[in-house]
Amino acid sequence: MIVSYLVSKLALSDAKDFISKNFVKLLIINIIIGFPLAVLIIGLILELSPILGDSKISVVSKIEFLLGKIYFLVPFLIFLLIFGYIYQKSIIYFIAPKENDKYRTFLKWAILDTSIIKSIKSFIGYILIVGLYLIMFLGIELMKFFLALLAAPLVGIFLLLGGPIITSILSFVLSIIFEIIFQIISLFILFLGSYIPKSYFFARVSNPSNWSSLKMAFSSISGKVIKGILKLALYGLIIEIILIILLVAILLIGFVLFGDQIDVDSLDSLDISSILSYSISIIIIVIYLFIELVVAWGVIPDLYILNMIKTNSQSEMSQNAEQSK
Repeated sequence: MIVSYLVSKLALSDAKDFISKNFVKLLIINIIIGFPLAVLIIGLILELSPILGDSKISVVSKIEFLLGKIYFLVPFLIFLLIFGYIYQKSIIYFIAPKENDKYRTFLKWAILDTSIIKSIKSFIGYILIVGLYLIMFLGIELMKFFLALLAAPLVGIFLLLGGPIITSILSFVLSIIFEIIFQIISLFILFLGSYIPKSYFFARVSNPSNWSSLKMAFSSISGKVIKGILKLALYGLIIEIILIILLVAILLIGFVLFGDQIDVDSLDSLDISSILSYSISIIIIVIYLFIELVVAWGVIPDLYILNMIKTNSQSEMSQNAEQSK
């Protein structure tokens, strides 16, 4: 949290006051609601990994296994949708005027709208948004796959032009460039896919019409919003690079400190206590880095996006007031 929070203060200076004010609150909310989600994900991994991770089992058998576990997967996916729906809808509270009773009962509103029919329509709108951005993610992954297929001919051209050393350097540089580009695009889609539901639910508070709110959410995407979300994606990439560098540095330090203690020919020469303490430290550090990613890709972006919606809403209200005069 230290790395992501400090970088956010620098990279997202236009929202740092809002982030500073609400950071701890939203972090606590994420910890509380993240616990059951983590339990479900760990349970899903423990349930599926023994079969899916076995290379001796054919792909057909793995597909049959997944289809056999449909009773487990479908409720899990439904839970994720409901979980995301309630979370995205309820955190609108952070940008809502507190004097309005409709906002004070935000949790009740997040779970159940003014009626069951409106809740169902609202949930369908959320599913449409999620489905749209899921399709966009799949499109990005397909592009990466086809580019990977084109990599072999490019390597052949490099070999003809400059030999193995130049080929290795160019291939490495190109792979880094493509990875950065696709990572920025993926993060941009991720954060834009987070912006739309928040904008949609914010519009629904003052405009209960489902389709009108959807239209307002998508029409709110302006050049300013795209610029802000692109900035957010670059910030997320910076965090990711910093965390990868930290992890590699920690692993290298561990190798330097404990590498000379490992002798595969003699287990008696191993300093078990030192290696055990190092392993525990690595686990703790990896958990910490994972939490950093959650904060970098979850808490701070959510606050930044909420502040963006709040700012846009206030500017629209002031423009409408000027036009009425």
